[in-house]
Amino acid sequence: MASISLARIDDRLIHGQVVIKWFRLFPADEILVCDDQVRADPFLQRVLALAAPPRVRLTVKSVAETIAYLGPSGDAGDRPRVMLLLRSPRTALQLLEGGVSFGALNVGGMAAGPGTRRLYKSISATPEQIAQLEEIARRGVRVFFQTVPEPEETPVEFEAIRRRYESDGVAVTAAVPRAAGGTAR
Repeated sequence: MASISLARIDDRLIHGQVVIKWFRLFPADEILVCDDQVRADPFLQRVLALAAPPRVRLTVKSVAETIAYLGPSGDAGDRPRVMLLLRSPRTALQLLEGGVSFGALNVGGMAAGPGTRRLYKSISATPEQIAQLEEIARRGVRVFFQTVPEPEETPVEFEAIRRRYESDGVAVTAAVPRAAGGTAR
C-alpha cells in the first residue's frame, strides 16, 4: 500500500513551488491530484502533466477513485510514496471520511474570493473551510500553514491561526457542514 509523503492543499495544484521545493523535501514516486473537476477535464489534466516533474507518475483521480486507491483496501500497489495534492479542505475531509489516512495536512495556497478572509500569506478561507480544517484537526491530523519549505518560513500550526481568527470575534467551532458523499462527525 502506498504511503502519503505529503498531503497538501493548494488550489494551483502543480506549480513551481511544488515541483522545485516541496518535491525535494517530500520525494514521491507519484503525484496524485484528487479533484473531481480536474478528473472530468482532459485539457486540465494535460496541462498538469506538463507541469509535473519528469520520471514521476502523475495520476488524477476523483474523490471516490482516490478513496478506492488510497483507502484501507486501496489498490495503490507497490508505489511506496505518493504526494497528494488537493484544492480544498472539503476534499481532505471527504478523503478522511472515506478512510484515507494522513497524519499531516499542509495548507499552502487558497486564493481569496467572495466570502473569504486572509488567514496567512496567500491563504484565504471561508468560515465553512475554516470549520472543515478544524474538523480535520479534531480527527488527529496535524494541520499546518506553510507556502514554501524555507528556513525563513516556519510552519504555522492551525491552532495558532484558529486562535487569531477567533480573537477577531469569529467562532470556528460551529457544526461542520457535511462533505458531499460523507458525514460530518
